[in-house]
Amino acid sequence: MTQISPRKIYFPHLRVFLIGESMARQGIAEILDFLLRDHEFRTDFFLVVTRGVTAEETLKIMTPLETIPANKLFNSLQTAAKAWSPSKAVTLDELINDLIKEGKHPVLTGLEISGDRNIGQTKENILNIYTPSQLQYSGLAVFKLDKLIGWLDEKDSRGYRFLIGEVKSSVGFERCKNQGKVVLEILKTNTKTKGKIVDSRPEMDIKVYVEANVASVECRGLDLTKPETITELETRMEEKVTGLLESVIAKVQKEYKVDIFGFGEVLRRSHPRVWAKMKEDWNEYYFPNLKTHIQVDYTIRRNGTTGNSFLNELKE
Repeated sequence: MTQISPRKIYFPHLRVFLIGESMARQGIAEILDFLLRDHEFRTDFFLVVTRGVTAEETLKIMTPLETIPANKLFNSLQTAAKAWSPSKAVTLDELINDLIKEGKHPVLTGLEISGDRNIGQTKENILNIYTPSQLQYSGLAVFKLDKLIGWLDEKDSRGYRFLIGEVKSSVGFERCKNQGKVVLEILKTNTKTKGKIVDSRPEMDIKVYVEANVASVECRGLDLTKPETITELETRMEEKVTGLLESVIAKVQKEYKVDIFGFGEVLRRSHPRVWAKMKEDWNEYYFPNLKTHIQVDYTIRRNGTTGNSFLNELKE
């Protein structure tokens, strides 16, 4: 690289470190040691795994708004992690901690190229309002120690971030009884996980608190001024979020058998002696058979700047 570049590479400028999917499946520990050890690197850059493409192909895509793809990727991931729950911004320090921590395996956000990648490598990609090819974050990469073993889709990625208590802002919806839907804007969440031992077997109590506002209403005849209407919406959203969390836990237990939620770490803190006996067989035996008890408390705070929707007043 020094024979090609007219300037010496300045590592503190690094914003995003892309790891190709094939390399991630082989193992990334040796790469991370270099990034952590070299004194020129800062540790506040994000690490991402490319999905279905190489890292080189990804960086060739011309991006609108940002002339440098790395800046686009950095800002998009930072924004998505705060405002939309399936994406997770992971720095080098956080990844290393998850690798060496007992009872937790790491995840990284996936990146893919949508659309025509051949046009994406040309200036034509940014000359029009419609962008034929885009860089898009997609799901989470599941690691067993330092090796990629599979992927979570967008739905499961949302459930994962609810479970680890990292959802700061997002949206959800519930369908109306006739047609349309009610959209709810999530303002904040809080997740508390406690480990316990029942009949010599570990179990997890998970409590999720969600606060939301009504964002939009497409239902006709829905009276938001009645407390029972809000209570019914809250109950249905509690059931929906509970199903989301149960689904991602079951998938990871059955397909991947690696504890990416940190349940083992929770058990280690609450029952260190029990954990010392279980940790060797945690991922192979205890985690896949772990019972979880999920309780969701969903609260709707406000209806927005209006009460009932004007749709109720429209007549055929």
